[in-house]
Amino acid sequence: MENLISVYRFWLKKFIIYMDTTYNLNRDGYKLLVTGIHDRDHNFYPATFTITYKENSNAYLFTLKSIKNFVKQKYNLNFEPTHIVSDMSSTITKGSGYGWK
Repeated sequence: MENLISVYRFWLKKFIIYMDTTYNLNRDGYKLLVTGIHDRDHNFYPATFTITYKENSNAYLFTLKSIKNFVKQKYNLNFEPTHIVSDMSSTITKGSGYGWK
């Protein structure tokens, strides 16, 4: 999370977050939602890992709200990425919409 904050402070006006979910990692069918950022040298930094039973907009919404609350409480910063990059999944689009801000 420290990398997230340092990059966030540097790129405050152009903050981009990446979100994607992996499948078939275990026999129980849980999904791993990975959230991360990149720095200006294009190095990717994972910020959060969320294990969820279903990939739905609530999982993405929960993750984004959790990051926002954590960053506000620990660093007293407003977490408001300007862009969210994903694979065009409709659940990411719905979960990352205006509702989490």
